[in-house]
Amino acid sequence: MALTKCRECGGQISDKAASCPHCGAPVNTPKPQPVKVVEQPPKSSHSPWFIGIIVVSIILFGMMSGFLPEEESASSNSSGYKSSAPKQAQKAKRPLSDEEKEKQKQRLDFIDELKEKQIIHKIEKLSKYPHVFVDPAFYQLTIDQKSSLMNVILTYYWTEDNSAIYVLLYDSQTGKQIGTQSMSGLKMR
Repeated sequence: MALTKCRECGGQISDKAASCPHCGAPVNTPKPQPVKVVEQPPKSSHSPWFIGIIVVSIILFGMMSGFLPEEESASSNSSGYKSSAPKQAQKAKRPLSDEEKEKQKQRLDFIDELKEKQIIHKIEKLSKYPHVFVDPAFYQLTIDQKSSLMNVILTYYWTEDNSAIYVLLYDSQTGKQIGTQSMSGLKMR
């Protein structure tokens, strides 16, 4: 047990005492806790408003042009709802109407915009399935945003070639496959 001086009256007190026995001044004040410094990761070059603009663009694009070619890709099932699944037996390319050609142009413009904003790096058709190489900004999108973007790309290639029923996603930096988009949705690895 060590003796210290009271900071109020100067009397000798134990370092274990809660208060000075001479004047009653508190002795043991809580020691300040060390502050942990947490380094924040570097901020992305894509701010939240940038992601918001992408989402709004997707919604507007979908409302203005629709994602699937009309009538040929939509077939009614017994419940009366339309299915967007491509007809497997339909292999021959049919001529596109003027309206479908305009939708394809809008889809292609949107794909070019994704390249300009560095969300996708490039698209290659190495087999009957398009290979989409994504940039780091793609990973910042929500799963719904990713699926919507890939659905536009899938629809563009499916309209051009009915055998393109998948889009294969690859990381542009590693070259590894990271997912697949089909008419039933996006599956990330």
